Amino acid sequence: MGYNGCGGDCVLGRDGLGRFTRDPNVLDLVEGCVWRRAAVRGGWKYFTLAVDDLEKIFATKFDCSKLYRVEYEVGGHVIECVQRFRQKYVEVHVPKDFAEEFEAGKMYKICPRRFTEVGFRTRRRELQKKDVGKDYFAKIILPKGDSGKARIEVPKTLQEHYNIRGEKVVRIALETSKDRFNVYTRTGYRPLTVTVPKKYALEKYVKVIEIKEYTLEDFIKEYNEHTMIKCAKIKQENSTLKLEIGEHEIEAKKYCFTTYGGKPYLEIEYGNKEHNVKYRVIKEENVFKLYRVTGTGYEQITNIIAGKNKIVFIAKHGKKEKRYIFHKKEGLESTLLGDPELSTEEIDNDLLRAIVVFPKEDLDKIITGLVEYGKERCYAKGALGERVAERTLRKLNYQIIGAHNGSSKHPGDDITVLKNSKVAYVEVKYVTNKSNVNYKIMQALKELHTRHLNENGTLIAAIVTYLGETKFEITLKFQAHSSSPKFFYILLNITET
Repeated sequence: MGYNGCGGDCVLGRDGLGRFTRDPNVLDLVEGCVWRRAAVRGGWKYFTLAVDDLEKIFATKFDCSKLYRVEYEVGGHVIECVQRFRQKYVEVHVPKDFAEEFEAGKMYKICPRRFTEVGFRTRRRELQKKDVGKDYFAKIILPKGDSGKARIEVPKTLQEHYNIRGEKVVRIALETSKDRFNVYTRTGYRPLTVTVPKKYALEKYVKVIEIKEYTLEDFIKEYNEHTMIKCAKIKQENSTLKLEIGEHEIEAKKYCFTTYGGKPYLEIEYGNKEHNVKYRVIKEENVFKLYRVTGTGYEQITNIIAGKNKIVFIAKHGKKEKRYIFHKKEGLESTLLGDPELSTEEIDNDLLRAIVVFPKEDLDKIITGLVEYGKERCYAKGALGERVAERTLRKLNYQIIGAHNGSSKHPGDDITVLKNSKVAYVEVKYVTNKSNVNYKIMQALKELHTRHLNENGTLIAAIVTYLGETKFEITLKFQAHSSSPKFFYILLNITET
């Protein structure tokens, strides 16, 4: 058994020979160490210990509402952890200074040495009336454990000295021995707790220079002066907020101005009932950055291209770039691709395959996918496929009498055409793998037959495959279709025969 010191309520003692003894009525056959395998997560090595094992070793019952400082001896090193025992297991993280000495997956002996109860509340300093107006030095409170951020606390009396009352966004000017900086927070009816940037965490105290209200008008004015994307400006008119990009204006459906982590930010939401998009403008020191809010986090907008009928948001996603399109819904002719070069191959009477090549000047339209406003990103390829099929059918002398130009989840046909005075209904499918073409043909024809069960006409399945650069392959499958009574009559005659 290894050395096991204790603290708090730990029931451990020494006999006359200097060995550790335990009350046999309290613990039975409990070793002073546990064996655990080293694991790795996020570059950190750690051990997982059962709380029951620790309670048996220390002969105590941990209070889940309290915080404890526990020392462990592992491989000749002492690791100190601040832990709260709310779950069945706790983790002991190995400092990176000697993490290389431990091999993931290998068993190690862990000896809990001692524990002590620590407080988790900091006594706030309340200013006396005689202190108001003098220099106030706030103590920087370091986080306990591996998580958390350094912070300071500003008493209520100091807020009242600067006439800060109620719920507001405020800017607090702080000064260290070497630097001066600002932090931002939202006030309420309690003393302020403000996050301090990491680079100032080693300072013991910071001097509070000034506390001043920071309004949305101040934020917009500073953003328009220091934004990294010069073509994007924010405009406020009464209660309406607009994002001005070139000649375009995007009116916010709703917006929120608040703070997080000592930084102010403005979150703008626009869209319709089917699809909402959120953008967040964050002030980081004297630089404003624009982010698109996604389901998994944030993507920084690095550039915005404003055209005549559309806006392209270019976002950074890891080492790759994403493009998001916003433009007004225009007529059908405004969203057509250029006139393509077409080479066709007739497989049989009902199947036609064509290679479609668009002009170089249409490359940008093809890349962005001509996504209408309100479409989600996953519909970009579908919208592109519809435009390619539409342009191909025009080249094949079909007259377009209807095309989908609305929301992504439309209930009707993608395209309706007229050939030799006869109506044909077109369902377009975009595929990335040519092996799926036959399956998509069957799927498209089935959808068309369901929609036009009691109508006469021709059903056309158009399957679009991207071949690279500005080249596409389109497969057209034609099927004559009659209303259900005629199909039933033919089926009845065949049965009688």
